[in-house]
Parts: sequence; structure tokens; C-alpha cells
Amino acid sequence: MALLFKQQTGTSTTKTLEKADARRDRAIVGIRTLIKSFTYHHHEEKVNAAKALLRSIDKHGTRISRLNYQAQTAVLDKIIYDWKNNPDLQAYVTLLELQEWVVELKEANRNFNELYLARTVEYAKRMMITRMPELREIATLAYRTLLKHIEAHATLTPTEVYKNLVDQLNALIKQYNTLIEERKQKTKEVVENHEVQEVIEIPNEPINSFEADDSVFLAKTINGETVNAHTPVPELQLSD
Repeated sequence: MALLFKQQTGTSTTKTLEKADARRDRAIVGIRTLIKSFTYHHHEEKVNAAKALLRSIDKHGTRISRLNYQAQTAVLDKIIYDWKNNPDLQAYVTLLELQEWVVELKEANRNFNELYLARTVEYAKRMMITRMPELREIATLAYRTLLKHIEAHATLTPTEVYKNLVDQLNALIKQYNTLIEERKQKTKEVVENHEVQEVIEIPNEPINSFEADDSVFLAKTINGETVNAHTPVPELQLSD
């Protein structure tokens, strides 16, 4: 839940990603420009090597740095792979002494891809967290519907099996309610014993059809650490 109260860092993350993208742009543009210059070399062997390397780049397009993030990552990976695994291209890289450029291109692309994936994962986590109230409401609906079905079956078909199931569910509900109350009390004690820097109260809307309580999600920042008491207690009890 820490991400729910974490300060938004989208701007800084975006700038870091843009900086990493600019680095690999410079690498591919720089290495292509250097290779292009060898096509004017006075040694024919180097001219031919440069032309072959240019073809291996330009078959992916002449404006690789303008591709979208994922497409550029894939293209650069393919170029690096070909230069490493094609004996002729590997020899041309050595002949033109481009090894340092290839290392920079590979490292820049790897660094960007790691940052991009990390941002994607963080975004997915935030999206999931922002949907927690909605998901909790759906789960509550399904839970209470299941209980009503069990209660109905237990009433219409009063067998020992249903009676045992009802008893077991009621025992679990009571245990859960006790756990929630203990957690709320513990949170209250922690809050009372520390300096409260910030209080955020998010009301939990009652689900009227299920007579849910109107408890709140309470989050307090205590010495830089967020403490929260959450989750409505499932009040519905099954009858014998």
C-alpha cells in the first residue's frame, strides 16, 4: 500500500527515461555518422566495410532514433546481435575500430530498456492500487452473494453438511472481525504515541444493498512512515 501514498514521481521518471533515450540516440547517430565517413576513405577495403555496415543499419530505416521506444530498442538489439554474430560484420567492426562505439550502443540501449521496464512495472502497480476500492467492492459483492446462496441452501436443505459449513464460516468471520479490530486498535495506539505529521482520511462509501458499515480508511504519516487501518469488516453473519 506504500505506493498509494507515495508522492507522484512521474515527471522525474520521465526525464530520466528521456535522458537515457537521448544517450542511445547519440550512440546510433554517432556510430552511423562515423561509418558513413569511412565510405570516403582512400582504402577500398574500409570503404567496402563501411558500406556493408551501413546496409546492416539502414535496412531498419534511416531514422532509427525517431522510432518509438519499444521499436528502437528492438532495432538496436538486432543491429548489435548481427554485428556480434555475423563473422563478416564482426570483422568490419574490428577493421574500422568501432568496438568502443558498439559497447556504448549496447550499454545505452540496455540501460534504457531496464528503466523503461521498471517504469512500466511501477505504472502497472499504481494502476492496480488506484483500482483497489473498485476491486474491493466487487469482491465484497461476490462474497455476500455467496453467503446468501449458502444461507438459502442451508435453510431449504437443512442437512448436517450445511450446518457444519455455516458454523465454520461464522467462526472464520468472527476471527476476521477480531483481527481487524486488533489491527485498528494497534494503529490507534501507534498514532497516539507518535507525533502525527499528516492525516489523510478517505471515506469508504457504504454498499447500501449489503448494509456495509461506514468505516474509513485511515492513513497517518508518522515520522515519515505511513500507518493505515483499512478494509471494511464483513458484518453479515450466517444463521444456523
